[in-house]
Amino acid sequence: MSDQHLTPFERARIETLRSAGVSMRGIARRIERHVSTVSREIRRNAAGRQYSAEKAESIYQERRTHCGRIGKWIPELAMLSRETELQNHLPVALPRAVV
Repeated sequence: MSDQHLTPFERARIETLRSAGVSMRGIARRIERHVSTVSREIRRNAAGRQYSAEKAESIYQERRTHCGRIGKWIPELAMLSRETELQNHLPVALPRAVV
């Protein structure tokens, strides 16, 4: 059991138990999760009254790609930084090696 996120196996158990008519409290008890976790999972990922573990997992993976802090480093900034670096770069004469 994961401490934070539901696993694909837990989602499949939710789908199976829900289709069997088990209550949310019953599902939560069987997968050893809080009832609010199960309720939230079904509310977020059910299409109407149908809950699909596969669809829920793909939605979860899609959401994960959009979460987190947006970095400040963008391609336009990289280009500007490179142009500035090239403009400020002065070639330095290297000393000749004594043979």
